[in-house]
Amino acid sequence: MSEWKTIDSAPRNPAGKFYGPPILVYCVADRLPWPAYWGQANKTDDATNGTWFCLDDNDNNEFNVKDITHWMPLPPPPGDTP
Repeated sequence: MSEWKTIDSAPRNPAGKFYGPPILVYCVADRLPWPAYWGQANKTDDATNGTWFCLDDNDNNEFNVKDITHWMPLPPPPGDTP
């Protein structure tokens, strides 16, 4: 099982690229882990540096970068079931 790491060590694609590597991030605002990726910010003041996005159906769910404190790799997908 992976350990939580500080967000400054998280893998990020350069801002402006579509879709970075998906990871699990921890959000202190709601105290929940979220599948997320790093990308070009749309709605926040972080537009020049990028931001974390919830891995969902669209790019409208930006996190406040100050709320994301830790990360870990996503677990591998389940294997084929017999």
